[in-house]
Amino acid sequence: MRWRLLPAVGREGTGLHPLRGQNNVQGASDAGLIPMFFPDYKSVENPDIRQGYVDLWGRTLDPKRGLTVVGSWMQSMPTRSRACM
Repeated sequence: MRWRLLPAVGREGTGLHPLRGQNNVQGASDAGLIPMFFPDYKSVENPDIRQGYVDLWGRTLDPKRGLTVVGSWMQSMPTRSRACM
């Protein structure tokens, strides 16, 4: 019922189900520990956003999205094994 009172539906970064089903996924997402996002779900591929973090952290940052756990696992498997999945 709360969703009816708050203007969250239809806006970026909001919705009806903000929590994840697995432990610590929400916190990891918020902290920028997901390989395609900086903290606060900012895209690593956006040059303006990336430059802000470069300035803040004093480091160069890779502009490419990182691999998820499943993506890195799939990439590590031989092509023949991947065809079986």
